[in-house]
Amino acid sequence: MPKQSDHLYKTKAERVQEAVMILSKLKQIRVGVTNPGYVEVKKYMDEWIKDGEYKSYLFDFPFPLERKAELILPKKKMVPASLRLIGTGENEIDE
Repeated sequence: MPKQSDHLYKTKAERVQEAVMILSKLKQIRVGVTNPGYVEVKKYMDEWIKDGEYKSYLFDFPFPLERKAELILPKKKMVPASLRLIGTGENEIDE
C-alpha cells in the first residue's frame, strides 16, 4: 500500500525528467556540457536525483552568460525544479 507521502514527493523518475529538461534548455542556449556552470548544475542535480531532498543554490554562472544562477530543486511534486539566471536581463529555465 502506498504511503501518503508518495503522493506529495517527487519520484526519482520525476526528478530525472526535470533535470534532463533544465540541462537540455541550457544546451539550447549554447551552454556546452564542459562549461563550468553546466557542470555545477549537473553536479547539484545528480545529488538531488539520488536523495530527493530540497536543495537551493546561488552561484556564479561563467561565460558565456556571466550571470548569477539560482537553482531550486524541490522535494514536493507541486513545485517544479527551476534555474534562474540573474544578470542584466532575467532568463528563467523551468522544468
